[in-house]
Amino acid sequence: MLVYLPEAGLHVAVISNSEALPSTAVGEQIIAAITAAVAPAPQRTTQHPDSEAALRRLVSQVAEGKPDYSRMGEQLAAAVRAQLPGMQPMLRAHGAIQSVTFQGVGMGGTDAYVVRFADGSGLNFNIQLDDAGKVVGATVQPVVQPIP
Repeated sequence: MLVYLPEAGLHVAVISNSEALPSTAVGEQIIAAITAAVAPAPQRTTQHPDSEAALRRLVSQVAEGKPDYSRMGEQLAAAVRAQLPGMQPMLRAHGAIQSVTFQGVGMGGTDAYVVRFADGSGLNFNIQLDDAGKVVGATVQPVVQPIP
């Protein structure tokens, strides 16, 4: 991301190779912090009180093939509809959720979790809720095991 704000005499350049930390989101946070009349509130460092329950519900519903789209933001609902044919059998194959472990808060305010399943596998999930409690962001990635 490369932005020039001539009225502020500001150039912002951000490069990221992480889907969990997109350069656009980081750049927007930098610009907001530098140009704001009032300093932004510090980022939350503890999990959102409803994110674990929302994640458990979302994962279970997608595994069943019956997500509740009314509990999602419009963009996420559209993405889930499009990806459901691939996600549903994958999550179903893992079996029931055995544990959900909070890992931290991401740069964009997403809560990061490791979800362990009945088949012994694990997946990394990031989830973001809006002020009304709707899930507006969710990503999933395999748990990467360290190389011995």
